[in-house]
Amino acid sequence: MPSIPSLKADCSQCAALCCVVFAFDKSEEFAIDKEAGETCTNLETAGSDCGKCKIHTTLKQDGFGGCASYDCHGAGQHLMQTVFKDKSWMNDPAQLPDIMDAFRGMLIVHELLLLLQTASRLPLTDSENDKYQDFIEQLCPEKGWTQRSLRKLETSDLRLEVGEYLISLRHHANELQNLMKHN
Repeated sequence: MPSIPSLKADCSQCAALCCVVFAFDKSEEFAIDKEAGETCTNLETAGSDCGKCKIHTTLKQDGFGGCASYDCHGAGQHLMQTVFKDKSWMNDPAQLPDIMDAFRGMLIVHELLLLLQTASRLPLTDSENDKYQDFIEQLCPEKGWTQRSLRKLETSDLRLEVGEYLISLRHHANELQNLMKHN
């Protein structure tokens, strides 16, 4: 079985992708408007703290609860450590469009892996387990992800197939619910 990458975010191994990739509108969760691809005004872009949030310890108090609660589930560091090794949009802004495109794909990978890992805790039948293993192999390719393969993922049927598979596991929840009613 292929090795599943860490699904725990490690911002120190990323390149502050969430601080530049996403757009957000001024609201209860975000104190400012920011366009996708625009660097957040709270991101340090120079010096020894380059790539760090200036208000990280006070995000919620400063109106950035959305930032405080966001979790990429390890997609950022996975992308930067395996696909864009030794490259960064901070050192080479021309890389940003490619990194943004690839990040969207890696987010899909990590979200699907997280859902599948959760589903794997169910008492899967042999057939369900075989499907699970097949999806894991597709989401953790032996040769790793590339910019091109991540772009292709966005338009593939894999998300739909995993979704259908997860829906097919509902009977486990129904069985558990029935068991709890009778106890």
